[in-house]
Amino acid sequence: MGTYVLRRLLLAVPTLGLVTLLAFALCVQAPGDPLAGDCPSWEDGVGTQAYERCREARLQAYGRNLPLFYASVASLAEPDTLHRILEPSERAATRRWLYAFGNPQAVHAYRLALHRLVQASRELSPPAAGAHPDPFQARNALLQMQNACRSLLITGQPTRVDRHYLQADSLQREAPFLSPLAMPLQQAQAQWAALPGQAARWRYYIPWIHFHGWDNQYHRWLTGIFRGDWGLSYRYKRPIGALIRGFLGWTVLFTGLAVLIAYLLGLPLGILAAAQAGKAFDRGLAVVLFALHALPAFWVATLLRVAFYRDLPILFDEQAPWSEMPRQMLLPLVAYTFGAFTYLSRTLRASLLEVLHEDYIRTARAAGFAPWRILTRHALRNAWGPVITLFVSVFPALISGSVILERIFDIDGMGDTVFTATLTGDAPLLMAVFLLTGALTILGYLLADILYALADPRIAQRA
Repeated sequence: MGTYVLRRLLLAVPTLGLVTLLAFALCVQAPGDPLAGDCPSWEDGVGTQAYERCREARLQAYGRNLPLFYASVASLAEPDTLHRILEPSERAATRRWLYAFGNPQAVHAYRLALHRLVQASRELSPPAAGAHPDPFQARNALLQMQNACRSLLITGQPTRVDRHYLQADSLQREAPFLSPLAMPLQQAQAQWAALPGQAARWRYYIPWIHFHGWDNQYHRWLTGIFRGDWGLSYRYKRPIGALIRGFLGWTVLFTGLAVLIAYLLGLPLGILAAAQAGKAFDRGLAVVLFALHALPAFWVATLLRVAFYRDLPILFDEQAPWSEMPRQMLLPLVAYTFGAFTYLSRTLRASLLEVLHEDYIRTARAAGFAPWRILTRHALRNAWGPVITLFVSVFPALISGSVILERIFDIDGMGDTVFTATLTGDAPLLMAVFLLTGALTILGYLLADILYALADPRIAQRA
């Protein structure tokens, strides 16, 4: 038995490692802008340059300026410093230029020329009052010029790049106060025009492995987990460990009570149904349980809210006094529990009926043992398999919760939190929940293997 458990533990370690890789790979590719709203924009009275400085500082604080992994496979045309371009749109445009021309040195020189042009456009001020006949038109021309220069930096399609250059040339000729931008604009245009002659696109088709060492996002996240540092949530701006502990309490409470009630109701009903197989009690119970199991949980929860809105609280209030908690939790617990105990009772009944047809059960009957003794002491011991398998699903549910039910009853649990994190692209929080769910799933399967071996020692001997 000890060797069997040790082998299962050793198998769980690489499995957990694969879970961490999968969690990281899925969550870093979450769509959307996770830092949206972190920094005040020009609408709040802050200039574009101040906004971008703030954004760059936030990205560096979250470690987004580091490579993703210990190594990466890319083409020979892509430098190993491409991850240092923090702005996703600028990084995507640079990657398209590298694909089109295959010369990282020439592309880098062009990017430097564009940055000088963008910086010069930002430092330029509109003409003073009285120096231009239409101050509003002058300010509008400057904004259009700044947008055109910025668009050159984040546009990867050559036809659109040429269109932005035509717009910038036209603005610079029509507004004399934009003349200081003539030189950096000409330099950027010259670099762009020279790119086709310096092209080495063949480099893009040669794969290359870039080694980044230990200083990468995955290593930083993984080592932080072992130190107890889960990082900061993009949305809540709080440590993820404290955030999970705050939301986890109600999810664990509701899920744990629902599982306990389901087993207290489902196991006796399953045993009674197997003992009365084929009789009126079994047939009537089967009709009721099948009808309950066919009802969707969200539909039942909605019906409960409509039916009992006058008598019971339909929205959960975690600030309510403890004396009110039983009434607060009644409707959610019914919605959480009814599906689980119906499935559990029917599963145990089917497993018991299968075991009751075994030869050793017929031998026990021939020996004159009482039916209840045969059922509880001989058949039940070998019918625990499906019940143990069902028990495995409890562990990840303690973390993931129920998104729909928590939304319906307004429970601040992990299900609602994960749903919101998915919508907002909160990758650190998603990675933490994904990892915890995977670890608890592995723990559940490990515990199930041990329970299988305890229920039937032959399993450990065969493994």
